[in-house]
Amino acid sequence: MTNAPIDPLAIIELTNVKASGRLADLAKHPSLAMTPEWMKELAQSKDWSVRQALAENPAIAECLKVTEILANDEHRFVRIYLAQNPAIANCPEITEKLSTDKDPWVRQALADNRAIANCPKIAAILSSDEHWPVRSNLAQNPALANCPEVVAVLVRDENHHVRRALATNPAITASPEAIKTLSSDDVRSVRAALASSTTIANFPAITQKLCNDEHHTVRSALAQSRAIANLPDGIEKLSKDRSTNVRRAVANNPAIGAFPETMERLAADKNWYVRGALAQNPAIPSATASQQPWQARPFVQKAPTL
Repeated sequence: MTNAPIDPLAIIELTNVKASGRLADLAKHPSLAMTPEWMKELAQSKDWSVRQALAENPAIAECLKVTEILANDEHRFVRIYLAQNPAIANCPEITEKLSTDKDPWVRQALADNRAIANCPKIAAILSSDEHWPVRSNLAQNPALANCPEVVAVLVRDENHHVRRALATNPAITASPEAIKTLSSDDVRSVRAALASSTTIANFPAITQKLCNDEHHTVRSALAQSRAIANLPDGIEKLSKDRSTNVRRAVANNPAIGAFPETMERLAADKNWYVRGALAQNPAIPSATASQQPWQARPFVQKAPTL
């Protein structure tokens, strides 16, 4: 129970809400922590929507007994909303129970909860969950910035969906070894996910490696990323790529505006899809068309409808 002083006006409001029969509204009320006996009553309501409303109320962290009741609720949605509640970070016994809940949807909800940054033990449990969507949700959680040991486990997960989710997570910036491992992943969609993320912006060696990737989907993903702007040689190389898709991706990149020579090359590209993409790029100022010879080209001024 909180030691905060009782607010008489809040108590009056709570009493009025309760008297009106709007129990779901009462269950959501931020001042509910002042009345733990009411919280216990609501946690045992026959209406699951009332219990669900209570489960998402941050005030429940002030009453461990209530969180215990909700964690054992028979209705999955009540436990799901409880698992999503950031306040349960203050209830380690509850988060541990939810991490082994029989319903994978509950565990997925917990894996999404950023509050697990304060519970590395829970993150470790979820990283070995038998249900891969749970691990995938965890892999996308920004809280992993505080859990390098968990990142080290997920980066070698047997399921490529999990590794792909991890590759898109900015939190792995704190784990250079994980980024290096993902850049060499056997599955191209994992490498492409890494290439399209902002994570690699501060890792020029990784960016260069992806720039030379054997598969055009990876190079295309990199060509569309803002991270490539930090590697002038890379954007130059990709603008000459043998794949039309890669060159078109470069032409679509807003960062191209800082590379006039590259724009000139793409404006003269043999493929009209590339030229059209360049013409439609919002980073190309139309007001300067008369000043730029490459923008004055007929096939650049009028882009095809794609």
